Amino acid sequence: MPRIKVDYEKGYLTEREVLLLKNRLNGVNKAGFKHSEIPFPEEGEGFSLTPQQIEKGRYWLVNQWKTPRGTERKNNPFGYREQHVLEEFETIKLVDFVDKANYYQNQYGIRAYQPYYRVEGKDGSTFEYLVWSGQCQILG
Repeated sequence: MPRIKVDYEKGYLTEREVLLLKNRLNGVNKAGFKHSEIPFPEEGEGFSLTPQQIEKGRYWLVNQWKTPRGTERKNNPFGYREQHVLEEFETIKLVDFVDKANYYQNQYGIRAYQPYYRVEGKDGSTFEYLVWSGQCQILG
């Protein structure tokens, strides 16, 4: 089976490439890939995603916030700032990978890297999140 390569030069990452990077960072199939080997764009700009991924991410985030009928969910993870960014939505970018492994897992060399995304609004407002155990965790 040929080793799949990630083309960083094209300016965006596909969903398959994001999953591939995550699996390699977490040591799936003993890839031995290090976080420092990913050439993230300068100044924390992050990688652009495909239009399909951006729409899929936006749909998932709005579904966390509102029901299909448009009413706000009582247990939604968003505050006023995040809701404003979703109302003014422009794009989502992959900013980094965060290691969510606990102390015990780190002692045994187990890694739990998760993609860390930034949602950007048309007015320049942003928030950052990651998905952990199927839930949206706001990080900044």
